[in-house]
Amino acid sequence: MADPGREHWNVVKRILRYIKGTSNVALCFEGSEFIVKGYVDSDFAGDLDKRKSTTGYVFTLAGGAVSWLSKLHTVVALSTTEVEYMAATEACKEAIWIQRLLEELGHKQVLTTHAALPPQLYWERMLPNSPMPKAVIEFLKHGLPVADHHRLDDVKVDLIFLEEGLRPGTKINAHFYKIDFTKPLLPLQVAQHIPFSSKKMKEILEILSMKPKSEIAKVVEREIRICEVPPPIIEEKLCATSLESMVDFVTSKLGKNVRAFSTYAEREAKSQNFLVKDGVKKIADESVIACHLMDYPYAVFLCHHLQNTTAHFMPLEGEDGTRVKAIAVCHKDTSLWDPDSLILQAIKIKPGDCLVCHIFPEVHVVFTKLMT
Repeated sequence: MADPGREHWNVVKRILRYIKGTSNVALCFEGSEFIVKGYVDSDFAGDLDKRKSTTGYVFTLAGGAVSWLSKLHTVVALSTTEVEYMAATEACKEAIWIQRLLEELGHKQVLTTHAALPPQLYWERMLPNSPMPKAVIEFLKHGLPVADHHRLDDVKVDLIFLEEGLRPGTKINAHFYKIDFTKPLLPLQVAQHIPFSSKKMKEILEILSMKPKSEIAKVVEREIRICEVPPPIIEEKLCATSLESMVDFVTSKLGKNVRAFSTYAEREAKSQNFLVKDGVKKIADESVIACHLMDYPYAVFLCHHLQNTTAHFMPLEGEDGTRVKAIAVCHKDTSLWDPDSLILQAIKIKPGDCLVCHIFPEVHVVFTKLMT
């Protein structure tokens, strides 16, 4: 620019012509999701004269394009595989540049790719004998968590009863609230880029766009610290931040020959007496994995591998006719439980007095070995 010439003047005129010709054209940006999304593709040997291929990509932000390219390759690709790698390389270089730019502007991005195995397919491959329960299916329908976190979901307390509650004809007072499956269950390639440690609270709050001293930030830190508490000697636990990590924990403890269960109520039911119908069935003996949904902006499950525990299918019918396919877990030995446990206080017994059962809410999942 120190010595501009005719070539530079021609470029300036070209820019001015472009601006004049597109003065009535605009890119529209809308929505609150400040996440960059990229798309890339390539043909193969589309240039019939030189047998070269063309790469194209586009990156969008808040619903509008922010970077795009359509470019003829400088070399000839010898296969469709090679040309796809070349296209992906060009797009990745641009993605990294955009990511760094936005981070400098205070908008940290989570890198992900759709090249990984979809969560549903991962489930089918790892748990071939278990249909995916409704709770998991509903959580998978949602995308990434966004900045609008006015509140966290209220996770309902389990419904507690003693062993005789398993008998058909018994009445149990219970309620089944309408479930709002608004939390996303993140795929592994997204979750692994979001820290989950009390030592990295600042970074977590930045990614989730939360104010450090807000009430929701306090809840997030509380839930993370719950996950960091060492489990009792008699059990193992994991806070699963993705479907894949939950499935991997289950298969590492129970193998692949397992079945997943969750409670299902045909409609919302207020507090009332439910009759235990015929058809109560034991679905696990001695060993289960119970995964409880935590109070977190996206779906995180606190999974326990429990020994000396049984699981049961319980058909229920309420006074208003509501039918429920309930899943209950029963603990045979409570001698090591905390005497101040809310469960023991609710049924007014001491640790080790008797077997204790509780119905899992619809948002929780129980994994069991298939019984032969």
